[in-house]
This record gives sequence, structure tokens and C-alpha cells, in this order.
Amino acid sequence: VAPSRGLGDVYKRQELPQAVQDAITKSYEGSTVKEAYVAGADGAKKYKVVLVDKDQKEQTVVLNEKGEVIE
Repeated sequence: VAPSRGLGDVYKRQELPQAVQDAITKSYEGSTVKEAYVAGADGAKKYKVVLVDKDQKEQTVVLNEKGEVIE
């Protein structure tokens, strides 16, 4: 049994909700996930994702559980 994931833990792309993965694929085509973190406030989770594009430039985006960019 895998340990449960807590707030502030580092996530792998395949551990992110499907809506978040789909949004990254659609909106940030060609980028890969370097790191992903989860935080929660008022029962809603936010996903802070560090992306690396094909030119090796990093970009950080924050998405909600529906895959919507919120910051």
C-alpha cells in the first residue's frame, strides 16, 4: 500500500488529478513537469506545478482540482 500523500508533498505528474494533467498538456504543450506540490485551503486543493519547456526554461503555474489556472 502506497503511503498517503499529504499537503506540501512533492507529486509526480501521474499522481496529479486527470483534469490538471489535461490542462498542462493542452495549455503548455511541449512542457514537462519538473515538480508538483499540493496545498489546501478551505477544503480546496491547489496544485503548484513547475514546468520545463523545450528550451529548458522553467515556469510555475498554480491550478485548482478542475485544471483551471488560479494564480
